[in-house]
Amino acid sequence: ADPSGVLTAGKMINSAAKATFVSPKYYLLDNKTNLTLELDEDNHPIRAHIENQPVLIKSYPDIQEGETSLILVSENTVLRDIMKAKVCCNFPLVIVSRDKKFRGIITEKDILKTLLMKGKERDLGSRNVQKEEELEK
Repeated sequence: ADPSGVLTAGKMINSAAKATFVSPKYYLLDNKTNLTLELDEDNHPIRAHIENQPVLIKSYPDIQEGETSLILVSENTVLRDIMKAKVCCNFPLVIVSRDKKFRGIITEKDILKTLLMKGKERDLGSRNVQKEEELEK
């Protein structure tokens, strides 16, 4: 359990090992769309492609409404900010970096699993909530 209660990219990350290593400079991030990520010699993300078509990589918070860019966040980016970026971009996954080096990805499934686990820690969900008037009695 996380004592701080703050959900960050680093705590939700799917390690780089979960992305399929294609060659020394390429990772396959998503099989459905054939999304690949190209890294430079220092493991910095430099280009992405879907079916050989280039996709922009944009760092949070430089994301604009309606963009179809791949989102890059640092591992200390909080979930609230990741969700804001995802709403703007509507891209199914987020790239996570540490010191601008590729660390892994976060999918929508990772976010949901993290929230469900957080809910279990706090015993949320089916518990009845008392009305305000009942609490004042």
